[in-house]
Amino acid sequence: MKLIKEFNIVILFSLIFCSFSASLLAQAAPLYVKAFKYIKGRYEGERVFVSDTITNTNFANFSKEVSLEWGKNEYKTLKYLDSVDREPAFFKEKTNAFNHLKVNEKDPSRIFFFSKFFKNMIIVEVFKSKPHRAFTIASQASFNTSTQYLLIFDSRKHVKKCYRIEVQYD
Repeated sequence: MKLIKEFNIVILFSLIFCSFSASLLAQAAPLYVKAFKYIKGRYEGERVFVSDTITNTNFANFSKEVSLEWGKNEYKTLKYLDSVDREPAFFKEKTNAFNHLKVNEKDPSRIFFFSKFFKNMIIVEVFKSKPHRAFTIASQASFNTSTQYLLIFDSRKHVKKCYRIEVQYD
């Protein structure tokens, strides 16, 4: 009997966490669309595919920029961002934020991936599509380069700043 109660408690907490997590994604949906439109302008005329999977992108790559934004020591910011990046809660979650945009085109030249939304920031990672590979971050990243954009939103949910880096995957 005790085992059944413990199992029920685990199920209850799992359901609460999943609904809370889904709620966070739903609240962030308009920001994902804003981020997409902001970055898409840099790839005008190209066919794109937008992943519906939220990726665990490394915010620590932008530790210098974030430390300036927060007015904090870069080393402490790096340690903090590195600890956040290891948090698996958002890894492989799905969002339907892009469904109405109808952007997933056949034979895309660019593939967009989005990080979790964190403290008014999001990372958009754009790969030049590799033919005959699945549209997953693992398949596209293999022996490829990407451009990562860190978008920082202001309190009115407008893009305040955008930083860009190139990432080489081996």
